[in-house]
Amino acid sequence: MGGALIEIIIMLVVAAGLGFGIAWLFQKNKLDILQALYDQKVIDYDTLSKKHEDLEKNHKTTQAELEERKSEINKLNNTVKLLNSDLDNSKKDITRLNGELDTSNSGLKEAQEQNEKISSELEQAKTDLQELNDQNEKLKARLDSEN
Repeated sequence: MGGALIEIIIMLVVAAGLGFGIAWLFQKNKLDILQALYDQKVIDYDTLSKKHEDLEKNHKTTQAELEERKSEINKLNNTVKLLNSDLDNSKKDITRLNGELDTSNSGLKEAQEQNEKISSELEQAKTDLQELNDQNEKLKARLDSEN
């Protein structure tokens, strides 16, 4: 009975091995397909991971550039404010200088009018002096003729 039991166990083991081998042959095709899908998913994952890393690097670079541009914009805004302040000051100076120019022009006009008045008076004085000289000459001539 012990030999029969061993014989049955051996047949069961051989049957199980044959069943496993046959099942493995039938399933091998499916396992190969699943292995190929798994390998493709690993390649896709690696590709996506690389793209993700590249995008992270690009994002960080872009963020740094954005911060630099913001800093440049702030500097330029400050420069514009300073230039606007200088422009306002220049406009005030121009207004002040235009006022001074108007004052100087009116003073010049008054001086020209006064010069014309004095020139007219000088001409009149020359004419009067000439008349006096003429009268003086006549008087001299008369005195000479009377002497």
